Amino acid sequence: MEQAGQKNILIVEDEAVLRKTLQYNLEKEGYAVETASEGYEALERFEKRSFDLILLDVMLPGLSGFELCQIIRRQDRALPIILLTARRDELDKVAGLDLGADDYVTKPFSLRELMARIRAALRRSAAMAEADTVARAEPAAAGPDAARAAAAAAGVAPVTATGAGRAGGPVLEVAGDLVLDVSRHEARIGRQALTTSRKEFDLLRLLAASSGAVVTRQLAMEKVWGYDFPGDDRTLDVHIAWLRQKLAKAGATARITTVRGVGYRLDAEAPPKDETRA
Repeated sequence: MEQAGQKNILIVEDEAVLRKTLQYNLEKEGYAVETASEGYEALERFEKRSFDLILLDVMLPGLSGFELCQIIRRQDRALPIILLTARRDELDKVAGLDLGADDYVTKPFSLRELMARIRAALRRSAAMAEADTVARAEPAAAGPDAARAAAAAAGVAPVTATGAGRAGGPVLEVAGDLVLDVSRHEARIGRQALTTSRKEFDLLRLLAASSGAVVTRQLAMEKVWGYDFPGDDRTLDVHIAWLRQKLAKAGATARITTVRGVGYRLDAEAPPKDETRA
């Protein structure tokens, strides 16, 4: 039986031995656990109750893990999803992250590493929920100054706080014509919506928090992914590239600039030509 305050995790894995092993170890760590062996069963469980995190195998009968991830993300933008995959191809991993997954673990994996990633994802989710609660409550009660305070509590230092969003939280003009509605996790260029994944939005928030200063690669990985990303950090480059494409397609004046050997910076307009965008 789930206890008050206990985190509830859904394991979606068709390999019975691995599914039972994960369930045993997670329950031993104090989590409440439910399991599903195929995609449609997992979707039914997701729609019937609330979970704090989902461990999702990519190769599933019925709905694939990628398809299920996309469906879940449409309904819940904040629920942490960690993909379990035997695929080692970088494009497969990036595809899963682009569909809305927060992390991926390649089989075979260390249980210790998986547990650490689960804890990191849950901490990050709790921090985001707390920041959004502050963002909704304080600005409506105390105006622009409180909006700036709420943004700081959420890790965002806006250039300008332009009022309240539709959910009561601050609308933050962070660079040029780029606007972030923190309470709704929405980005837009002027009045045009900018469709972003959760990770892309988190990256924009982090870049905005720098107020024009450089965000190092290490800091971006730690803040957005919640830990020192092991091995290849190409994921960050891919997400930056996607954001640049979306900003350019929307005709935004805001630009993400690469500072060689350091990291990235969000500019209100195109940088001088001597600065490289890699």
